[in-house]
This record gives sequence, C-alpha cells and structure tokens, in this order.
Amino acid sequence: MKNIMFITKTALEVIKEEAIKNKSREIECGGSLIGFSMGGGVGIILYALRTGSNAVQNPSYLATDDTYQCEVFQAICKKYPNTKFPLQYLGDHHLHPSYLPAMSPLDENTCKKILLDPIHSYLEKLSIIIATFNESTLEYCPFFIHRKATDDFSFTKPELIVINGKDSIIRALLGRKYVYQADLPVLKEETIEELMLQKTGGKEDEDCN
Repeated sequence: MKNIMFITKTALEVIKEEAIKNKSREIECGGSLIGFSMGGGVGIILYALRTGSNAVQNPSYLATDDTYQCEVFQAICKKYPNTKFPLQYLGDHHLHPSYLPAMSPLDENTCKKILLDPIHSYLEKLSIIIATFNESTLEYCPFFIHRKATDDFSFTKPELIVINGKDSIIRALLGRKYVYQADLPVLKEETIEELMLQKTGGKEDEDCN
C-alpha cells in the first residue's frame, strides 16, 4: 500500500488558504512541499509553502518566489536538526484557477525536468497536489510521478490521507506496518508564519508573506 500520500492538516490548510486567496484573482499560486521521506516509497508532507510576494503569476503559469521558498525551508530545517529521516523537498502544490483536476502538459514537463535534475536525485518520486475549484467546491488532486528510466516516467493518483499530530501519524503508519514507532520523527506544530517570526526574532521579513 505504497500509493498513499500523507499530509499534515497544517500543510493542507496552507494549500486551501492560498487557493481561496488567489481564486478570485484567477491566477495560479503554489509552493514547495516539505517533509520526510521514510523509505519504501513512504513520505510525510509536513509543510506546504506559500507562493511568496515576488512570484510570477498568471491564469496558466506560475514561477514561485525562490528566495522566500529557500528562507522558509531553512527555518523549517532548524526545527529538525537531527532526525533519522532528513527533511527534504518532496514536490509542489499549485492552483488551477479554472477547473482542471489533472496535470496539464506543462505540469508534466516541469515534473520531468525536476526529476531529471541531479540535485533531486534523492527523490524516489515527486509528490504533486493540484488544487482546483469545481464551481465553489475546492478539490485536491494528488499525484505521484516516478522516474523509471531517463526518458520513462509514470504518473499515479495516490490516496491523500490527512494527519494531525504525532499520534495520528503513528496510527496511520504503524497500521500499515511501514515503520517502527521509535523511528518516527517528533513533529512540531508551528505554522510557517510562526517559524519565520522565530527566525527573525519576532520581526517578519518583508519578503516573507
């Protein structure tokens, strides 16, 4: 049962907030998915990053604010200095403002480029969450992209399981006999905004919205 995508409630709330905020503007938004890769095809998405104030956004294209994404990632890493499972970039989320519960050809090409980049050679698969509105209803469409060979990729739709705190993760993962309880990371519950305020000593950076 490896075709499961675990995500914390905190991360999913960020995806929801970003989608609702940008839906009225009819532009794409999104950011990195950060979490733990626990081997055997199992991972936990701990944080979904916001788009950032310097992103390039239009109805069918998104280039996130890389400086902001890096700053938040560094702040998160400081919360997990020594863990059995390293904190990693696992993939991305983004909004399709017009109803499209699938990956576009541009999305697929972007994912392939990410997996082919040597800097991401550690990834067993890429995790993608597309948010889209069916009229007024927000839908989440998760995908895994596997690189089978240099020019051979497979796309699957995993089950999205939302978890809230360490106890829920233990029940979810141990119930599927993936890991031992002692191996599970102890999760912190700070939001991205709280992490960034800690990083700057109580004063938020201008570019970190």
